[in-house]
Parts: sequence; C-alpha cells; structure tokens
Amino acid sequence: MNFLLNTKQKGFTIIELIVVIAIIAVLATIVLSSLQNYRIKADGTRMAQDLQAMEVALRLLKVEQKLDTWPRESTWAGSPPLVKNISGISQFLSTTISPPISGINYYYDNDGDTMVEGSCTCCSGVNIGLEVCPNCQQYFTTVDKIIDGGDGPCYGKVRSNGTSYSYLYYNLSTVETTN
Repeated sequence: MNFLLNTKQKGFTIIELIVVIAIIAVLATIVLSSLQNYRIKADGTRMAQDLQAMEVALRLLKVEQKLDTWPRESTWAGSPPLVKNISGISQFLSTTISPPISGINYYYDNDGDTMVEGSCTCCSGVNIGLEVCPNCQQYFTTVDKIIDGGDGPCYGKVRSNGTSYSYLYYNLSTVETTN
C-alpha cells in the first residue's frame, strides 16, 4: 500500500487540459472580435479619405475643364459612371481609388433623383456614391464621424438612405445641374 502513496503523477489530467483549452478559446474569441472592430474602423477611415480625395480630384477636373456647373452623369460613360473611369480624373488622384469592400465601386451621381426614406431626404444633388453596400451601417458610422462629426444619415456631407444604410453617399453639392 505504501507504493501507491509514493507514486508521483506525470503530466496533466484530462480535466486540466480541457480547462486550459477553454480559457484559450475564450481569450481568442475576445481578441478576434476586437480585431474585427479595428478592421471596420480602418476600412471606414480609408473610405473617408477616398471620398475626400475624389472630391478634390473632381473639383480640380471641373476647374481644368472650365465648367461652371457639375456635369450630368451622362457626360461620362457608364450608368452611373464609376469615378475611376471619368476621363481625366486619374491625373488628380495620387493613388488608385477603390473601396475596401470587395465587388463595390465608387460612382458619380448627378441625375436629378432624390431618395426619401421616412423623414430622411437624402442624396439629391451631386454625389459620390456606394450602392448596395453590404454592412454599410458599420462603415457609415466611421465615415460620418470623420467627415461630419457623427451627425447621422440625413445631415451633412455623408448621407445614407435612412435606417437601412444600403447606400452611402458623399455630397459634393446640393445644387443639381441641368447641362
């Protein structure tokens, strides 16, 4: 019987291993969820920078072409035209502009339409838009905070179609053009 009391345990029990694995899984979940939030904020920041760069490029193009008003979107190929395909704009952009969301593009919008959803009238005038943007609300919040100080989907330069957030618009001018 003495030999049973003097034996030393080697290794870990199955219960100890399961507890350690559970703790590691909980910590990994916490880290991964916080990394996702940082990625959304980084992508939203990039979108805000892209929108501001495109506004400057479009304004410079407008000056270079001696235009008094914003041209209709039908001036350029595409319906609506992608901003990156607008003739002459690349000379005013330091980098290639593309949204961080796969399969989505920035487009130029000036066709005289107005979107109304509930009490929110948005997107009339001249805009750079992202249409059918999946999970756009996450990005909208970051872009809106950077550009407008977080004033919501119906106010400021950054707009969305009310509470559904399936569209994100960056307003260049509330004045529509007729040429």
